[in-house]
Amino acid sequence: MDRLIRKIIELLEANVKTQRGIKQIYWGDPFFIPKASIPSITVSPSQTVIETTDNVRDNDLATIEITLVFDARMVMNAKFTEFTALFEISKIMEERASGESHELEADTIVGVIRQLFYADKDFNLNVQSDTINYGFRDNREFPTVEAVYTIVVQTKPYTRA
Repeated sequence: MDRLIRKIIELLEANVKTQRGIKQIYWGDPFFIPKASIPSITVSPSQTVIETTDNVRDNDLATIEITLVFDARMVMNAKFTEFTALFEISKIMEERASGESHELEADTIVGVIRQLFYADKDFNLNVQSDTINYGFRDNREFPTVEAVYTIVVQTKPYTRA
């Protein structure tokens, strides 16, 4: 899973960070992100399930969480009448093209990750499920608004050592 997480971070650095105004991308828990580094993204392993395919092969189900973190106090409209943080993070997470195509924008987190799986030749993965949860957290010194993109990927069967 380490190799896959490194690849995800590399792709997010190249395709989302600068284009979407992200200050930093971390490997780990979003609770420990310094205030000066927000908005930021964290990529964390959540769970691995090793399944037995047959008497000589296994495959893994890996759950990875990609979290987008904003300082909740920083995202208000000019008149302070509308809290826009959820709209802002949903655009970075999963903005769609306008018009009839409704395709994911290439510089969104979901767009980058889905493209990794469509074009994957190194990891031999199969996406089992992916979900996005939006919410708020009291993050030590300041409140944050967060979007957590959880992906469950399955490796193709491999021979046990």
